[in-house]
Amino acid sequence: MRKGEKMKISEFFEYNNQQVLEENENILEYLEQIFGKSTEIDREGKKEFTFGKVIGLVTDSFLDEKTKRQKVSMLLCDADSKLLLWNGRPVEILRTNPENRLEEKKSYIQGLFFSGSELFTRNPQPCEEVPGANMVTSFVSDLDEEIRTAEETDENILSLKNKLEDQGYHCNIKVLAQFLLGLNTNQLIILHGAPGMGKTSFVSNIARALGFAYKIIPVRPNWIDNQDLTGYFNPVERRYYSTPFLDALCEAKENPQKHYLICLDEMNLAHVEYYFSDVLSSMESGEGIPLYAHKDQENAWKRQETIMASHNENTVEWLDAKTDQENLKNRYTPEFEIPQNVTFVGTLNMDATTNDLSPKVIDRSCIIKVTKDAGETLCPFEQGVMTLEEMQGEDSFEKQLLKALKKDVSNRVERQRARMRERLKSGYLKERLSDRDFQDMFLAMKVLPALNVEEVECTLDDGEFSIGDFLIEGGDANWEKMYPLTVTYLKQMCSPEEKTMNYWRMN
Repeated sequence: MRKGEKMKISEFFEYNNQQVLEENENILEYLEQIFGKSTEIDREGKKEFTFGKVIGLVTDSFLDEKTKRQKVSMLLCDADSKLLLWNGRPVEILRTNPENRLEEKKSYIQGLFFSGSELFTRNPQPCEEVPGANMVTSFVSDLDEEIRTAEETDENILSLKNKLEDQGYHCNIKVLAQFLLGLNTNQLIILHGAPGMGKTSFVSNIARALGFAYKIIPVRPNWIDNQDLTGYFNPVERRYYSTPFLDALCEAKENPQKHYLICLDEMNLAHVEYYFSDVLSSMESGEGIPLYAHKDQENAWKRQETIMASHNENTVEWLDAKTDQENLKNRYTPEFEIPQNVTFVGTLNMDATTNDLSPKVIDRSCIIKVTKDAGETLCPFEQGVMTLEEMQGEDSFEKQLLKALKKDVSNRVERQRARMRERLKSGYLKERLSDRDFQDMFLAMKVLPALNVEEVECTLDDGEFSIGDFLIEGGDANWEKMYPLTVTYLKQMCSPEEKTMNYWRMN
């Protein structure tokens, strides 16, 4: 190689360290995808660089050209020197006792870093320990930003949205606010919207931003009962056969300090009320999910004790019986209690291949339409203060709408409204979500999805929108300014020709 001559990234690695090239082939492929296979670097004086420093050199040299608007940089940990490389510049945060340092900032780093074979994937699987010796990477918003834990900052919905942006996920702030409202309400959160809106990736990205663990469970069209979701007990083998869903719940129970999002992806490919009914009932009653009979557990224990007594310890038969016994005693109990640190999320599409949601499922869910409309903003807090009478009194928008449709809301919906309003006093929404925006979002995700009305007169003329005698837009009405999300959805729900109104028309 002549002095000053350049070579491609792959050639650079091969020239310096063939072993590094072979061990990090997935990293190499990712770099060449981002920077282009034609990208060349000057190898002069770089032969002694460790692999981590080479990645830092590449990002420092070329990344800004490709992502100026996003201001993306890469955070890298060099396996050899235990240095943190921020666009090629070493930071000594991990030099001394790096494992303890990572442990101290676990709540921040677990949401930020990922490792292993999915090192450079767009949507990595979480719940992995942060490696002490492997190189890790993440996207951050600013080269000069200081690494801080979530506890050291005054987090709010705006900072959370920025964190999502830093991860490369652009989120509508009203979608984010609705999701935060739905957390810890003991209800299923359902995300719907047009294909390609990023419903599933929203779950993975919000989990990382909040420092949660998450599991994505694909739903199959042939699911017909609860066993497809939670597994079954084999009475012949006296053994319980679990599923990824149940194992995710077990993992959450074993890690009570961590919050879990368990997502049923494309959940309406099968009838939700068929396979999810026991979980819905358990969420409402607080009782366990019935997996199998207590008598089956007792009979299994007796058989396993007999097997263990007739075989030497550490034989295959003894170990199998011992494992089955421990699972039935501690893991797959006859009535499985849902851990308190779990929130269930579902994604769905509405087309010819999917099933409608039953009223039971809708009533027990927070339903959010995912959109990436960048124009959505929150009402200033001080301008959106409303009294309870203004929100729910006889002359309120909600009461007049329901009166025109001859509908009402259930007591369960009212309980959830009170619980959500209580959450506005703390957390990410504290002093950020006004009463007006709260009511608008609550109507959009809890009241409108339950509306399926026939024989209703809808008027959608230019400049005027009314349902029956209730004028919503036009004339002196200004409801569209107070409740923009709800009014937009109502327009999409109405079919003046068919004289019907259905929330799912706008999916």
